[in-house]
Amino acid sequence: MRTDVVSLLPASMMVADMVFDDVGTWLFHCHVNDHITAGMLTRYRVRP
Repeated sequence: MRTDVVSLLPASMMVADMVFDDVGTWLFHCHVNDHITAGMLTRYRVRP
């Protein structure tokens, strides 16, 4: 499956293997405003 969105239900989890095709600093976040306000976002860096 190739996607950039994963839908999760409460109290669930998913493991994702990522294949990076571009270097840089990226944002990993939830699209629910209350979750972003509560801190559900992070940045990660892909290096060559």
